[in-house]
Amino acid sequence: MSSQNHPIQGVASSNTGFIGSALSGPMDQAVHITSFSEYEREFGGLGSESPMSYAVWHYFENGGKHAFVVRVVKNPPKKGSAGSIGFKEIQQGLKAFDKVDLLNLLCIPPFGFQLDVDLQTWKAALEYCTSRRAFLIVDAPAMGEKEAVMRSIPATMNAALYYPRLVIPDPLNGSSVRLVAPCGAVAGIFARTDTNFGVWKEPAGPHANLIGTLGISASPSDEDADELGRLGINCIRYSPSHGLVIWSARTLQGPDPFSSEWKYIPVRRTALYIEESIYRGLDWTVSEPNDEPLWAQIRLNVGAFMQTIFQQGALQGTSSHQAYFVKCDRETTSQADIDKGITTLLVGFAPLRPAEFVMIKIRLER
Repeated sequence: MSSQNHPIQGVASSNTGFIGSALSGPMDQAVHITSFSEYEREFGGLGSESPMSYAVWHYFENGGKHAFVVRVVKNPPKKGSAGSIGFKEIQQGLKAFDKVDLLNLLCIPPFGFQLDVDLQTWKAALEYCTSRRAFLIVDAPAMGEKEAVMRSIPATMNAALYYPRLVIPDPLNGSSVRLVAPCGAVAGIFARTDTNFGVWKEPAGPHANLIGTLGISASPSDEDADELGRLGINCIRYSPSHGLVIWSARTLQGPDPFSSEWKYIPVRRTALYIEESIYRGLDWTVSEPNDEPLWAQIRLNVGAFMQTIFQQGALQGTSSHQAYFVKCDRETTSQADIDKGITTLLVGFAPLRPAEFVMIKIRLER
């Protein structure tokens, strides 16, 4: 086996995909955008019947850096209608992301300002996110009723739901306001939190304040926020000290009855970050003999990566033994695996919350 060192580098964590209508621009292509002025040049800017344009605008307003925008309809939908956006177009839009090397977050704004994304679309998006180690940001129904919000929840660890909708100033209509879905602003806050603190920090609390927002479509009380939080729904609320902020950070496996180890967004996103970084950092192993010298090198390289993020404050504990472990040997990789060209490693880590180890299994196939 080659004695060359193969250090594992942490991947980006907030590359964000958007699917929806736009005023102009290429169709069914994932276009990399790094500012809203670039979006204006490529897709024509804000559109009065293009919720995606407002979502991308708020993404950059709130700290987003890298958006991958897919325009899936030729014309924005008419008011009160879903226009020409259908499930086929959504499938084409998701497929366009196959050409994006790394996708971390996905937003699918409603296809009309008074409309909701249907469950079939959410299920397809969730399946795609799972296949890409990405995380889906789900908007609550426009009607804003708690019962409707609760009914919309599929139990999944790779998504989070946000309630209610946002009231924003509308540059297209002078002093008037517009009601928009929160996904773009939330994705921007994810990106801002990742940049300032790391993917292991919860995108909630005083630092998760919304920029460019005047208010919210409903004002959850303390009792409402507590009830919705126990159901895994993340409220946006007004704080006297910080303005509008994201109140909680639970995944759609976050409802209390589930008792899931993936209850909290930063725990799940940290696992996705670790898994993606390790998987990419071990691509050199496919050409090596699948035996103990390789496994020792894997343990060394993965251990060095885990030590790095431990020193960055990503994990609990006062020592590496308390913070993580890496196992790759005859117990994780059987003779049957070796015959099939498979190497399996087990990585356990102690996230900042909750106070217990979680484990991920990574399979490298030749």
